[in-house]
Amino acid sequence: MKIGEFEQAIANDPSTSFWLKEQLEATKHRDPVDALDDAESLVSALKSRLNMPLVFKKPEISDELSAKNIDTE
Repeated sequence: MKIGEFEQAIANDPSTSFWLKEQLEATKHRDPVDALDDAESLVSALKSRLNMPLVFKKPEISDELSAKNIDTE
């Protein structure tokens, strides 16, 4: 499959996100080396997000009461 055919297949695939379709179109006017470098940087940043531990703060009772507008005093 040629590169143009591959991009067309991605663009025509209903499961392809609108964002990805926009980026494919926008990068047609960019230097491909610069576009690839930016894409690789984005992939690295997103992968690092996946590796960050998720920390959930257990809500305090006073937080729950104040969210319900209950006076705790």
